[in-house]
Amino acid sequence: MGADVPAPVPAKPVYAPVFARPHASTSSPGVAHLDEYEAFRATVSSPQRYRFAGRLEAGSKYPLPEPVATLFMEQAPSGEPAHLPEASPPIVFRPAWYDYLTFWGIAARRRHVEERNRQAQARYFAEVARVHADHDQRSAWNARLAMHDATYRGARASWTQEAEAWHRAHLREVTVLEKLQARYRANEPLGVAQFFALQLDAVPLPSWCPHEREVSYDADQGILLIETRLPHFGAMPIIKSRVLKDGAQDVPANQKEARDFATKFTYLMVLRLLWEAVEVDVANQARLLCLNGAIAYDDPATGRKRVDTILSIAAQPQEVRELLLDRLDPEACFRKLRGVAAPRLTDLVPVAPVVRFDKADSRFIEGKEVLKGVAEMNLATMDWQDFEHLIRELFEKEFSAHGAEVRITQASRDRGVDAVVFDPDPLRGGKTIIQAKRYTNTVDLSAVRDLFGTVQAEGANKGILVTTSNFGPDAFAFVRGKPLTLVNGANLLHLLGKHGYHARIDLKQAKEFFGNLAVATAKPEKRQ
Repeated sequence: MGADVPAPVPAKPVYAPVFARPHASTSSPGVAHLDEYEAFRATVSSPQRYRFAGRLEAGSKYPLPEPVATLFMEQAPSGEPAHLPEASPPIVFRPAWYDYLTFWGIAARRRHVEERNRQAQARYFAEVARVHADHDQRSAWNARLAMHDATYRGARASWTQEAEAWHRAHLREVTVLEKLQARYRANEPLGVAQFFALQLDAVPLPSWCPHEREVSYDADQGILLIETRLPHFGAMPIIKSRVLKDGAQDVPANQKEARDFATKFTYLMVLRLLWEAVEVDVANQARLLCLNGAIAYDDPATGRKRVDTILSIAAQPQEVRELLLDRLDPEACFRKLRGVAAPRLTDLVPVAPVVRFDKADSRFIEGKEVLKGVAEMNLATMDWQDFEHLIRELFEKEFSAHGAEVRITQASRDRGVDAVVFDPDPLRGGKTIIQAKRYTNTVDLSAVRDLFGTVQAEGANKGILVTTSNFGPDAFAFVRGKPLTLVNGANLLHLLGKHGYHARIDLKQAKEFFGNLAVATAKPEKRQ
């Protein structure tokens, strides 16, 4: 007889992050299948499966049912076990006077008494065995009941722990989406761009589609610009299914099939991204939708990598909202919306984008390294430009773990901005303005007010004011409830130490230094 095979233990469900990118692909990575065109096209009929709101709602409940306390189906032994008799009844041979009359009478009497003794002992040991059996049955039943109850309590505790972890993960993602939606509804440029970028990233494109995409938003004009990388079908195998005698088999598509697939899918992908942007734009922030599609490929003439825009389109939201993507012809629709592209996309002919934002900020300059030389330096006597570079370097180390970029501005054109942090994280993300004040005296309230005004003017979501000195009570009272952070000299030294740099701030020495410098500048010594 074979060994018992244990029942499979069901796998515990793992929370699927909503902001993880979904894929809808039936083929291997890097291989496109003709059937994927219709599969991708059909996903427009069930957007709740991939959009954040629907996926969050679907994942709000822990999928395993709560353990239920089942009845212990065994019947308890009836009655309580009896007590064991203390001793066997004393039965001994006691011959009577008449037993001595005949020898045979004595022997008969002895046999009679011995039989009585044997029967009494048999009854005694039978009673002992019965009592022990009753006792063992009751103990075994109690043990099985205790095990049954302990199993339920363990399953209940495990389920509660796993469900709570599931709900904590879900709550974190709900919070991320709520913060993102708040920034989007406030028409914050960076928040709106992030909102659309994440929503577009959720579109279930096949796994072989590139997910390199940049979204920009002009709040004044209401222009949403999507710059996306398109799949390069010329460098990708395209296959189809063919039914043979021994079953279905994947074979290469012929040249015409591959060309038609590449054209239809590229135009459908472009229209789908525009359609998705309109569908999620519940606050109607975008008044014009623009998309530039580019392909990265190796130039056959030079062998070098190049990226060319091969199509561009701009459309009003209402035009896109009226499209029925599951019925239309993608190329005909693209042309009707006055999109710009070469007659054949497979030719990779570059086109001029309909809309392109100038993302270069003339205020930004190259930073220089100064952190390595701050050991035991008095920061309060640093050159003020070096101090700004130090702050940029320090905050770059602080924010870079989250993929943020820190840029420093020109001193003569900073408009109240010494450095800017661009953080792509959806929870902490946004634009942060940093001002650096190498002061020896307490920073007055006007500097803090100026920072708040700059944050609002720049469309940033946070401001940080760093100084070598300190702030007064009125400054701390002013920033309460505002997206401002004040970093005084002590905080600055702590932050430097956190990243392994040791410096010092001596305000008294700095005051003497600048006092002597002012005197020397006002009354230069005569050359001897």
